[in-house]
Amino acid sequence: MSENYPYYYRTWFVVFMLVLFFPAGLILMWKGNKFGRLVRIIISAFGLSLLYPFILRIKKQISS
Repeated sequence: MSENYPYYYRTWFVVFMLVLFFPAGLILMWKGNKFGRLVRIIISAFGLSLLYPFILRIKKQISS
């Protein structure tokens, strides 16, 4: 179990960060290259589609 990756690029930590703090997990997922490209695109699209309503709400509050 001695991988040459730092702990923050290991699969368990990336998944943990995706659940706990999505933006940081997303960055780690893309930088670490542990997941396939299609999986990274699907997770990114799904996560960003979940965040989109919150972004619109914040934008509406700022503009008013």
